[in-house]
Amino acid sequence: RQVRRTLEDPTGGPVAMCVSYFVFFTIVASTACALLATEDSIAEQYSDQLEAAEMVFTGLFTCEILLRFWTAKTMWHYLSAHNLIDVLATLPWYGEQLVIHFFPRRQTGRLEDLTGSMRLLRLTRLVRLVRLAKVARHSETVPLVLESLVASTSGLAILFSLLGMGTIVSATAVYAVEFDTDEGQFTSIPIAMWWALTTITTVGYGDMVPQTVVGKLIGSATMVGGTIIVSLSVATITSSFTEQYRKRSEIAKVKKAIEHRRRTKTRRFTTGKSEDFSPHAQRQESLQSQILLERLAALEEET
Repeated sequence: RQVRRTLEDPTGGPVAMCVSYFVFFTIVASTACALLATEDSIAEQYSDQLEAAEMVFTGLFTCEILLRFWTAKTMWHYLSAHNLIDVLATLPWYGEQLVIHFFPRRQTGRLEDLTGSMRLLRLTRLVRLVRLAKVARHSETVPLVLESLVASTSGLAILFSLLGMGTIVSATAVYAVEFDTDEGQFTSIPIAMWWALTTITTVGYGDMVPQTVVGKLIGSATMVGGTIIVSLSVATITSSFTEQYRKRSEIAKVKKAIEHRRRTKTRRFTTGKSEDFSPHAQRQESLQSQILLERLAALEEET
């Protein structure tokens, strides 16, 4: 139980916090190595160092997986999304070793014939970047942000609805006046939708440009309308997200306070200090716990 608490709760004590920071550093370092390995010049010059680092990182993550499996209450408790991500992010190194074992370097030509110029192996290595998702487990802020974003779906729905309607209307209008022009680029509404979407979102790649005066007027109206759509949608999303984040942060604080009081109470019973079991102390403890529980229930009802 103590090992599970150390792995799952970074606020459980100094050891748990050190473990959390160490795992976080390992995730960042392994992700950086996976990114650098895609640069040919770096991969050729530091291939041995990168391979050694990847072997160390994989060993550390494998130990973490085995510890979590060992401390899990049941098999079903272990089969969570976080644990499956851990396993998925750790498998590529073992798969790569199997490929190298069965197809040594001297058989590279045969391996390229079977796997399509090593593309399969390269894609398998890219799965290592899934490790970045492990950060959510070792951070208190990331889950709160994701939960708040999911709870702000109303603002996101408004954004996508306005973008969709604006894109279709603008693409249809510019297609109607541009489809028969010389060297016209707007040959269909789906192609024109690409231009409309990049214009509304103020990206403006410039790969497609209206040629006629009316088309340019439609483009100008699309730019102004896109600015208004994005501004209104962002304001709605920001307001909803801020409110949801505030509520969920408060819930997290209350839950942490309840857990802290529970652990403190457990330690008191373990030490057996007589003053901690006085009627007055018990009444105070019960009252404060009741206040926290009522606060938690009120916050959860609001969300």
